Amino acid sequence: MVDVINIPRRVKNLVDKWGTANPFSLCKYLGILIIYKDLGEIKGYSMKRLGKKLICINENLNEVDKLFTCAHEMGHLLCHNFEDLKFLKENTNLVNISSYENEANLFAKELLKDNQCWCRYSKINPKYWEIFR
Repeated sequence: MVDVINIPRRVKNLVDKWGTANPFSLCKYLGILIIYKDLGEIKGYSMKRLGKKLICINENLNEVDKLFTCAHEMGHLLCHNFEDLKFLKENTNLVNISSYENEANLFAKELLKDNQCWCRYSKINPKYWEIFR
């Protein structure tokens, strides 16, 4: 049976526990290391190694895109099992990568929905965020 993730509930529990929806603060509280590098066209990536979690963000992004990228990569780290995903990608045709990206985007949008900076500068009007639920 496939485990369905309730992303709005997961985000609410995270925000309630730590008292913030700032992805950079949440990473600090959760022990997720954030580094910045020139990644060319890539906005960011995340990984788990030896029990440690890391987010790498393209240093050339503007502040709003860094905020969203951090939240998106947190979505991968907190909602997806990297070991299972790697196995499925290498050994089956069962994995749909776009569904993982959609979940990470939903996590980021849910986390940032009340962030005034994000609301002001994102290309998605907050009144349309309802379609992502």
